[in-house]
Amino acid sequence: MTRILHILERLESYGAARQLELLATGLPPGAFAHRACVLSAGGLSARLERSGVAVTVLGRRWPLDPETWWRMRRVATGWRPDLVHAWGPTAAVYGLAVAKACRAGRLVVRAGPTPPATAIGRAVEYGIARCADAVVVGGPAAREAAIARRLPAARLRAVPDGVAAALPPAYARGPWLRQLGLAEQTTQGYLVGLFGPLREAERIKDAIWAADLLKVVRPDVHLLVFGEGPHRDRLLLFRDQVLIRDKVHFLGEPSDAGEALAHLDVFWSAGGTGESAGAVLAAMAAGIPVHARADRRRGDGPLVPRGAARRTGRRDAAALGIPRRGAAHGRSRPPPRPRRFLRRADGPPLCRRVRWASLLLGPARE
Repeated sequence: MTRILHILERLESYGAARQLELLATGLPPGAFAHRACVLSAGGLSARLERSGVAVTVLGRRWPLDPETWWRMRRVATGWRPDLVHAWGPTAAVYGLAVAKACRAGRLVVRAGPTPPATAIGRAVEYGIARCADAVVVGGPAAREAAIARRLPAARLRAVPDGVAAALPPAYARGPWLRQLGLAEQTTQGYLVGLFGPLREAERIKDAIWAADLLKVVRPDVHLLVFGEGPHRDRLLLFRDQVLIRDKVHFLGEPSDAGEALAHLDVFWSAGGTGESAGAVLAAMAAGIPVHARADRRRGDGPLVPRGAARRTGRRDAAALGIPRRGAAHGRSRPPPRPRRFLRRADGPPLCRRVRWASLLLGPARE
């Protein structure tokens, strides 16, 4: 049995933790044993443990915390993994150090969707990629982008993110909203959802501004923001300053993200950094209209350029049934249909499981 030590920066509803959950349930249980070390606290440990992944939260205090490294080394030395899998740039730094310390046979890192902002960060990313046995990216386009930022092409492996088939909701909308502590009048309105870490790069402030504009033409629209992050207090202050506290609700990490998606009328992804890509795929699989920021440099992606809060509000007004905007919305470019992600109804696609199994069971590099 191959023992895999997964290192994650944090546990989020649709991020590395969700991909790890799909991976653990999709790979043959008799061939792999999983253990996860999480740098920062998160509320999804129970879900991972139900998937057969033992979770250890290390409680990191600083970006490079010696005490966190010492705790991780003790876990790795006691468990003696055959492979270390680091999910993300920060986790890759710890992953390389712990793989060297416990003499793991292989090191697999997940490259970030965008290059680091600083020259030091880019140099560290390049050095870790040179030392790793494989660098996983999200698809062929992400592989080309990684080659463009000079990551070694021979070690890049394109494995698209997985998404489970959408399930019917367990609750009606009214009881579900009451569980979240929302007012009764929210039940009769339109719900716009947004998932993602509450950080500046995710452009949550633009979404709040778009919701403020949207309430002028449709007063019964509510924006539900799921996630945690360092900018939560700033976003709450901005929401209160624009006097939209009754329309924008910060709900933290959902206990069941699939249940939350099932009750939404429109899904927003404002950041365009790739952090909420799993949530976008799940919303598309559930048949929910998705409005995401387009990447004009590549010429792809739906619909709205960065900072265009007014255009976001206009197009969502069309999606929510305002007739005057309907024709323009119908002519806009639709998001791509996720056919390649839905080949199996019981978990990740079969081809994705085969790719991961061949990657994780491959021989160690000399």
